[in-house]
Amino acid sequence: ACDGCAGGVRTAMGRSRAAPAAAMGASRMLAVPVIAVALLGLMPECIHGQMAPPLQGQGRPPEEPIPIYVSALLERLLEIDDKNYRFENIVYLYFSWTDPRAKQEVIDTTDKYRNGTLETCERPCFTSVVQSRDAEGYIPEYTCCDTVWL
Repeated sequence: ACDGCAGGVRTAMGRSRAAPAAAMGASRMLAVPVIAVALLGLMPECIHGQMAPPLQGQGRPPEEPIPIYVSALLERLLEIDDKNYRFENIVYLYFSWTDPRAKQEVIDTTDKYRNGTLETCERPCFTSVVQSRDAEGYIPEYTCCDTVWL
């Protein structure tokens, strides 16, 4: 989809020769950045790369930002390469947040699944248990988290 599109811009820009600022006219100095910006604007898929951003989220995003707390635990340092400034380790990352809408979202989605208006539960809240339309209550093992922002 994006083969060679950025290369053409680099090639065209790479072939241009730099001249001293005094020798260039003011209009020529302005034209080069304007043309470069215009060319980049024509190729948005190349600017953003070929991969979608990894943290898109799932479900319906919140209207207001929610604070997310991050903790890291370094379990083990496996190898240190001080000549190349590299190290290998095992790290656990923990993310926690409170979403005030989540409880109602789970109840609504679970009810829709149980009464048949929602055909399948794509994201059960608890993955090691098979979902049942006959379950009662809203404990995590038998609820549906399809619309919860994760």
